[in-house]
Amino acid sequence: MNLRNRKSAGLERLPYDTLKVIFGCLSAAAFYITWGRSLLDGTLMQILALRGAKTPSVPGTNEPLRMTFTGIVPVDYWFTIMVLFFWEALDGSHPDTSLTGVYFLGQLVGIWMLVWLEGARAGSLKTVVSWTVMWACAMQNLTLACFGPIFYTLCLAVRWPGNGAPSKDALLIRPLDLRVLPFSVFLGYILPSVSMALPSPGIVSFRTQQAVISVWTFFPVWVGAIHAILSRVAVSLGMAGAARSPQAHLVNARVLYAITIVVTTVVHVAIVTLSLSTVLFPALYTPSTLAAFAPAHLLFPTASGIVASIGEGVLNFMLLDQYIGYGSTLLWAAVLHWDSLQRLSVLQVIGAGMISICGCLVCGPASVAVGLVWARDEVVLSAEEDMVGGKCSVSRNL
Repeated sequence: MNLRNRKSAGLERLPYDTLKVIFGCLSAAAFYITWGRSLLDGTLMQILALRGAKTPSVPGTNEPLRMTFTGIVPVDYWFTIMVLFFWEALDGSHPDTSLTGVYFLGQLVGIWMLVWLEGARAGSLKTVVSWTVMWACAMQNLTLACFGPIFYTLCLAVRWPGNGAPSKDALLIRPLDLRVLPFSVFLGYILPSVSMALPSPGIVSFRTQQAVISVWTFFPVWVGAIHAILSRVAVSLGMAGAARSPQAHLVNARVLYAITIVVTTVVHVAIVTLSLSTVLFPALYTPSTLAAFAPAHLLFPTASGIVASIGEGVLNFMLLDQYIGYGSTLLWAAVLHWDSLQRLSVLQVIGAGMISICGCLVCGPASVAVGLVWARDEVVLSAEEDMVGGKCSVSRNL
């Protein structure tokens, strides 16, 4: 019996129409509190003023701002904006912004993995959800908070237009993709992220660091290209592996999910520990560092008003981007997991919510989201496998 025909008592997940409204409101709110606030607090105006100066320079230096990267005027213009936007998060002048950026980059490892996995699932092929490079570029350049909810809405729409749980066939990913993806993300995302933080002029020149930032700006293109190349090489070497199947999917996905959770959790624990140490061991830090790394300062944006620097405005921008970005990702992952289960009681829903909150505090929001999607895969694919063998006890309870 298909899992779509469950009739057990309890709470059903929110209807798709309701979820569309929620995700739509989150996306609209994100545009206002990120880009709108950056316009109102002067961050964007400072960036545009530097960009339009008679002799544009890198913030905090007399070094010239690189104006040409590709020779394509619109692309080069955007690259200069991104260099100005991120420079003070990289040059050490705003340690609070730098620390928040490291945390965000670490959590995004998990989120980008989920985005790529959703696009590679059999149920997403030949749909807009499979355009992962485009979606990741939009989230990277125009914020996760603005475009994440839109992507998650489409994921739900193209996969499960009805109210039932997904079938195993819709979830399956080619085993080769699952094995190659960690290397693609490392080479295309993690390595450029680390490279752009190399200090200038100590290790690299100012001009080189600006070029690295521009390369990182469109990292989804490099992840996609590297993934395609590595996949072709693997196939040519006879390493394509098995075809799509529940067993092959679970064997390979478990490794990928586990690696992803370890990475995002390590970054979360490291940053949280560093911040909490300013409260537990204040004597170890200077007054300025205490203020910069204080937990409350890294959790909440400053009050509205004109910011003193681009770096301060970027800190507020990233914090607000993370609130809605993580929230929408967790909501989407929770809906996927809920769909895979029998209807839950109110107490079970509350309990699951409390566990997720505790998980976010201990391991980070991206780790929880990855864990929820992993659990969904295990429930659906393991149950479907058992059904084929006539051993599924779930079917006897439907």
